[in-house]
Amino acid sequence: MKEKLVLPIYLNQKFVFDLLAIIENGFSQMETIKTGKSLNNTDSSSSKGEIGLNNAFAFLKFGVSVDSKNDKSNLDHTENLKEKIHTPSSLFSKMREYLLENKLIIQNDYMNAKPGEFIELKLSLTKSPIIDAFETLLSLMKMASVFEDEPQSGKRGHKNQDNGNKKIVTQIEALLEQLKAEGSIDLIGSYNKDEFKVVSTIDRDYLGDPSLADIADGEFSVLGKITRVITKDSDEEVNLLRKTTLSKLNSSLIEQMFSGFSNMEDSGIKKIEITTELKGPVIQIIPIAIFV
Repeated sequence: MKEKLVLPIYLNQKFVFDLLAIIENGFSQMETIKTGKSLNNTDSSSSKGEIGLNNAFAFLKFGVSVDSKNDKSNLDHTENLKEKIHTPSSLFSKMREYLLENKLIIQNDYMNAKPGEFIELKLSLTKSPIIDAFETLLSLMKMASVFEDEPQSGKRGHKNQDNGNKKIVTQIEALLEQLKAEGSIDLIGSYNKDEFKVVSTIDRDYLGDPSLADIADGEFSVLGKITRVITKDSDEEVNLLRKTTLSKLNSSLIEQMFSGFSNMEDSGIKKIEITTELKGPVIQIIPIAIFV
């Protein structure tokens, strides 16, 4: 029972519904339970109100009577009809239970897993380091601009510095917009104190908390499908800029572009390391759910 009581903080409902439909060759939205008992001289009819259940992203809509009763008996029988409905989380639990029972989920020896296989593991999660770095820089620069002294007339140096800071803010905002393109964002998971990394690209529409505050300082179970496995001795890496136009540039040019941010200490902002790629061992997955 404990395995069923999970609390998702991220749940791609579309994947869950699609997989359940495949597993069960289509599935009904509700389940009817009938019970009968003896009763004499009864003629009654009652019904509880309709309940519409919209999931957060309007993928399915249930409009059923959750508890209805229709008793008509002049002799010796009455029949109670009750209809059950599922939430997206309960459907996920149902799907996960099927995968576990059929041993379709990799739960150990992860680095020998193959693309296309289901995987579940416990991870310490953070935002993509490059997104986290730029969001921190952006926040600090905007805060610094609030507290800096008002420019005095004739102080050209101060004005040039102010214009330079505004230019950097604009550049960071443009890059963050590309990194979060099409509503997706990378989460980086650390397994067993950095034994290996896991890159999960999530759809922000299915997040319970778009700010990602829920994932800070915690360990979570992640269930998904593997798309790529990079071993420790591999020459491959995961490019964290792969969703941006900067992915077309070679590494030396990217380093030169980001070198300008190393001078942030001149503006009173602590230096922040900017990581643009992850080397093996790394596993890339498409996450279905992140839960506790």
